[in-house]
Amino acid sequence: MTWITVTQSGLPFEPFDPRPEHITLYDISCGLSRSARWSGQTVVPYSVAQHSVEISERLSMPGVAAWGLLHDAAEAYLGDIPRPLKERLFVQLERGGGAFEMLIGVEMRILEAVGERFHLSWPIPEQVWEADDRQLATERRDLFGVEQPAEALEYEPYPERIIPQAGPIAHRLFLARAAELWIE
Repeated sequence: MTWITVTQSGLPFEPFDPRPEHITLYDISCGLSRSARWSGQTVVPYSVAQHSVEISERLSMPGVAAWGLLHDAAEAYLGDIPRPLKERLFVQLERGGGAFEMLIGVEMRILEAVGERFHLSWPIPEQVWEADDRQLATERRDLFGVEQPAEALEYEPYPERIIPQAGPIAHRLFLARAAELWIE
């Protein structure tokens, strides 16, 4: 059985066989700006698109910043899996795989196709994952309406506070950041 998604741009997208020519910034931005971080459990909505823009802005080298913007691009097609769930599923993967192994494989194939489409080196640079970890700590601090105990924050949050933007604004910010980085 083939799973084909028709994207906002009208292009087909097959997650099990992603083709770089079917990937557009517009579709990625649409999907991520409508996808909530933390399964929508934050005090106010906070999109994956805004999360990605903020990570990208924290990275100075253009290729690394571009991956910062696109590191969650697969979620535009698959949805966001919250980090705590992913971490538990990785434990299961180490015990013998299963469906999660397939999901991670699909996610990695999509990200590789994104890298090919936008001429980015593979794999995603480690600096992106480090910024993602700090952003996660910042989100835990700023987006839940309750003080997080210091031991719950595995990484040092960024000093700047997050100001969540509505999805349509996050969509525009994502496309504007892509333009700044010459991602086409």
